[in-house]
Amino acid sequence: LLNPTYLEHYPPQHLIVQESDSATGLLQATIQEGASLLMVGSLPKSQTEILRRGSVITKLLQQAPCPVLVWRRPSRTGGLKRVLVPVDNTPFSYHAIQQAIIICREFGGAIQIFFVASDEAEITTRIRELENLMNKMEWHDVPHELQMESGPIIDSIVKQCELREVDLIIMGTHAVNPHGGPTLVSKTLEVVRQVPCPILVVHPQAN
Repeated sequence: LLNPTYLEHYPPQHLIVQESDSATGLLQATIQEGASLLMVGSLPKSQTEILRRGSVITKLLQQAPCPVLVWRRPSRTGGLKRVLVPVDNTPFSYHAIQQAIIICREFGGAIQIFFVASDEAEITTRIRELENLMNKMEWHDVPHELQMESGPIIDSIVKQCELREVDLIIMGTHAVNPHGGPTLVSKTLEVVRQVPCPILVVHPQAN
């Protein structure tokens, strides 16, 4: 980001320096600046273990008032052409799809809606529900498809990301799971730890 050529084309508005722990300082600056996106850098699990419980990114995903973009490597396609949106049985998936449509309209990308079921029987019972969700969306001519498979959720998402050479993953999340069990943040964190591409995390409270 400090490359002179980059700064010439994208000059920063200003630099904020705060005396606080990383997560608190970033959250305060995000609120004070009215930011519409918080972008942070990270490395996947194979290279670092920064996403341990209580880490900076964990707190940001739980508390940030805007979407959080965890950035990794540059896009393999030179843009945002392949966007993967994992969905589940919560309403937060709807917000992730909305964000995907906005981004793909801007950058000419295509969306793959990806649902991982526990078994083949769940695919049969959920396919109509997911098709109804997709029919409710305003796609604005953005190319999109629905893919369903059964297996371990996290492993399936990581495999799909690598197989399709995905440029960006968008996931809806929330600090509290209304259905009980592991929080959606914990699931998202596992994806963030393992996928090699950038991931955008959104939730209904985010601007």
